[in-house]
Amino acid sequence: MLRYLKILIALLCLGTGSIHAQLKFKTQFYTGFDLYCWYKNPRSSARECEAGLSSGSALSSVPIGTRLLVGKDNFSISAEAGADLQFFALDVNHFKGLGAVAFPLLLKMNFGAVSGFSKTKLVGWSLGGGIQYQKTELFYLTEDYKDLERKIFPTYIGEIAIGGGVRGFQTSYFVRVGFGKLQATSVNTGFYFFLDLSGPKNQKQATIIEPRSI
Repeated sequence: MLRYLKILIALLCLGTGSIHAQLKFKTQFYTGFDLYCWYKNPRSSARECEAGLSSGSALSSVPIGTRLLVGKDNFSISAEAGADLQFFALDVNHFKGLGAVAFPLLLKMNFGAVSGFSKTKLVGWSLGGGIQYQKTELFYLTEDYKDLERKIFPTYIGEIAIGGGVRGFQTSYFVRVGFGKLQATSVNTGFYFFLDLSGPKNQKQATIIEPRSI
């Protein structure tokens, strides 16, 4: 754990010290499939509350995205951005229309095999958080709800995942939950598959300098 903290401090203190530590950078593409997703719109008007606020789906989407990894061996930090379109998301109790879309933005710490740089681990896990934007009822609105305006709303998300793999390919099972203003809620769970966009030969190395001791 001290080694992981050392890497993290080196990242935050870029350019201020005397001891060298080699860190690697690379980008990955990811895809996968959602086992389940559920969104609850904020309670912003009486009309929306009357119509029903939630929308969800199971096994009906393929998320895609990209991430930048910075790390070494069995630890990395990643910045991730993606899009997740659920064509058949709906409100079972108050059917209004179909479809939902989500755009998660995450900063994560990755350990073991899911770090993207490990040579010795086959299993790993990750923990992170960020913000996710989503919108429900995208199309095929019924006659009773054609005047219903659904807006993109944010939730502040936390995500935990466990997975495995080798350098160049990793997979993980994730659970992501978020909350926002006016009781807005988001839940996503499923599998991700990560593939390198740049091979090991193309990975850049940077010299990070730690603070000098006083």
